[in-house]
Amino acid sequence: MFASTNEIYNVQDDILSLEKKHPHFFKNVEHVVSLTRQLQIHYQYLGELINGIDKVESQPPFIKDSVLQIYTEEVKKLLKMKMLIH
Repeated sequence: MFASTNEIYNVQDDILSLEKKHPHFFKNVEHVVSLTRQLQIHYQYLGELINGIDKVESQPPFIKDSVLQIYTEEVKKLLKMKMLIH
């Protein structure tokens, strides 16, 4: 999937707007994205969790269940915050 330059600029503007309007929520988004990167979890799995899809076959096989449970809880906290700002 490729994005046009305009799409990239639009996303960048949306991110800056989110940071200004909801700084606490934005910090939590950064936290979850950083956690995803540091645990070397595919962003597709994060996207599936955000969209309510938790397929066993999508779970990273190299991460202990206890660590994955903590990660999933962090994503759930983020989703609860999202519900509060809408």
